[in-house]
Amino acid sequence: MRLDNSMKVRNIAGCNVIIKQDTESEDMTSMISLNNSAMFVWDNIIGKDFSEETIAKLLTDNFMVSDSQAKTDATALVKQLKECGAIVEE
Repeated sequence: MRLDNSMKVRNIAGCNVIIKQDTESEDMTSMISLNNSAMFVWDNIIGKDFSEETIAKLLTDNFMVSDSQAKTDATALVKQLKECGAIVEE
């Protein structure tokens, strides 16, 4: 899977928020905000193929988190990214 190139992160009032660049719609219901670790993951997977395992490894390699917690967090992040349309399945 990959991140949709039309999705961008913008800092709005101190929060990193994913928005769709190529839309004329003002529908903000699918926006999500990224905490620091999710933003780190975003920065490291943008423009690349990745899996939940890739994300879990990024988390365990860079944050003090157990393997099981990293897998849980990676699954949750992918679910959120899919729900807001930020992931393209290839």
